Amino acid sequence: RLDCGLQENATQIFRRRKRLVLRALVALHSDFWADAPRELYAESFVANGPLGTTRGVPDYDGAADVLGRAWLPGAAISCTATTQPADDVACVYWSLRFTLAALPWRPSVCWTGMSRFELDQASAAILRQEDFWDSVHLRRGAYRRRPIDPIAAAADVALQLAPSWPWKRRTPSEAGLPFEVLRRARGYEVRRYPPFCTAST
Repeated sequence: RLDCGLQENATQIFRRRKRLVLRALVALHSDFWADAPRELYAESFVANGPLGTTRGVPDYDGAADVLGRAWLPGAAISCTATTQPADDVACVYWSLRFTLAALPWRPSVCWTGMSRFELDQASAAILRQEDFWDSVHLRRGAYRRRPIDPIAAAADVALQLAPSWPWKRRTPSEAGLPFEVLRRARGYEVRRYPPFCTAST
């Protein structure tokens, strides 16, 4: 009975720490420029994403900072959902966007994706992070690790930067309706619009 009680207590401690970690990850994925809190991560932390692999929190923060300041000035990120597929796994779904003010029509560019975090089963510290981009890794409803196709990536960005060319279909946002992109994958988008009335009698 004593062993059972100790095991239950350890499980409760892990779950409480996991809730704190998930809450911190949601906050981190709501501020693109926030530094990752060091206490969340194990010393052996490894991050693997489309742009490469980093080891340790300082290297991860440095890579993210270079990416943001060099390529994504004025970027904003939001957490769109979280899941917990296993006791030692947490997934954060995010939407990253920025507006290119240098172009007269100020196009908005958006990427969505999912970050998968593996946790230490005792301390709930983050051991590993896997970043997936919907437009690159999401196929038939499942994420699959694959190298980035530079031609496809360039075409994806070019279409988002383009003005309203004749073959671009008008969307409700062009009529002034704000929206949040929840998922932007190959050939489709999932958006969240606020309540609005289109017709009344």
